[in-house]
Amino acid sequence: MFFERKKRLTDSAFFDGFTDYHCHILFGVDDGLKELSESLKTLSYYESLGVKKVYLTPHVNLTYNDWNIIETNLSTLKNRYKGTIELQLAAEYLLDSGFVVQIKQGLRCMENNRVLVESSYFNKSTGFDETLFLIANEGYTPIIAHPERYLFMNRDNYQELKNCDYLFQLNLLSLSGIYGSQVKHRALYLLEKNMYDLIGSDMHDLDIFKDHIREIKLSKKQFQNLMSI
Repeated sequence: MFFERKKRLTDSAFFDGFTDYHCHILFGVDDGLKELSESLKTLSYYESLGVKKVYLTPHVNLTYNDWNIIETNLSTLKNRYKGTIELQLAAEYLLDSGFVVQIKQGLRCMENNRVLVESSYFNKSTGFDETLFLIANEGYTPIIAHPERYLFMNRDNYQELKNCDYLFQLNLLSLSGIYGSQVKHRALYLLEKNMYDLIGSDMHDLDIFKDHIREIKLSKKQFQNLMSI
């Protein structure tokens, strides 16, 4: 028997013109990068890969919700960064008890009123489905961050969400196995079924990202599906 040879993602041109739709590169605002120097170093690395656009998506929840700090640090980053990558501010909203306040204040969106949201990983957030409906009813399109990581979901749940025209965002490192084999298998399944609409790094630490991005190896079909997102 002949086995298909898998290709390492970093040996491809995948990142040429890439847009990162989910990252925690903006320094000092959540559990992501802490210092301005880390943000600048990460953006320099992104430039070397060929990345063209980055949505900075700090966590917004009951713990992280100070938009004054976010705006101040964004201004500092933009003033210091002299590279070619386009920086846009959005947010990653946790569908927790504080989300109703956030939606009343107005959500930080990507283009076309698309808003990135997440749940807890092991248990569905209270009112998860109802809140997604509320978001859509307010004229936004929910982007469900890293659905492969939600172990409370099954294949029928994924299809039900897609039937509602909600978008799915893949964490690239899910394909490396960093979150465990179960998450990797779910990511490959969703990739196979062409359920993903956007891709993000979910970058929290540059060294961890660089270590694990090298571990992603895909078949020709998997790579084609990834490139089609």
